[in-house]
Amino acid sequence: MGGTQSSQVGGADNVDKFKYGGGKIDGSDYTGAPTDIFAILHEYLASQRTRALELFREFDRNRSGDLDKRELTNLVLRLMPDVSKPELKYFQAMIDIDGDGRTTFAELNEMVKVCRQAGAQARTKQLLLEDMKLDLRNLVHNSRAEAIRLFHEFDLDRSGYLEHSEVVRMMRFLKPSVSLSDLRFLLANLFIIDVDEDGRVSVEELLQELGLSPPEPALPPASPPPPQPVFNPPPRAPTPEPEPEPEP
Repeated sequence: MGGTQSSQVGGADNVDKFKYGGGKIDGSDYTGAPTDIFAILHEYLASQRTRALELFREFDRNRSGDLDKRELTNLVLRLMPDVSKPELKYFQAMIDIDGDGRTTFAELNEMVKVCRQAGAQARTKQLLLEDMKLDLRNLVHNSRAEAIRLFHEFDLDRSGYLEHSEVVRMMRFLKPSVSLSDLRFLLANLFIIDVDEDGRVSVEELLQELGLSPPEPALPPASPPPPQPVFNPPPRAPTPEPEPEPEP
């Protein structure tokens, strides 16, 4: 999935700096997983509600009372010009998980709150996560080959990666009764296992998380030492017999 440094996607035209504890709304006061984007937004919406509503209406170009996915993304970029591409992808996936594509201001506040909680759970409810991974391993019969086949079946754009929307589709197919909160919990954890931070999941990352990576190749047995050459001294030349002295 890419390099370890996240590229920046925001612009310079950000709103007045949002002050909380000496920081601005760029996440500098938060550390850890990219799910913290919702912790930042939640605090901003709670403390700067009037300003946030003004911005929401500014981006509601057609005065419909709601924002589509593109308008909502632009709003986040205005608020958080230093947001990274993986964080932005994660935000879009979590907000638009029900697929209707439009969000009112009240819905935005509620969804940010819910997504913040999902992010916190993703870092604390490890037992639930292990149960979910066990269920998925059982669904693929604990088979590396079956997991790879399933991965490619849901890689709809044949990119070699699963975008978060494709993961949601796969989980809903495998477990139709899965709740929205469980899906958000899963997405939050997938974002954490995204080791190279490119905002998507590779087949190797998924296999590694499921414990289905191939074992390390065994070292070949040590070769026996080559036989030491046996020293055979060359045969000694025969000593010539002395010639007889001539008779007088």
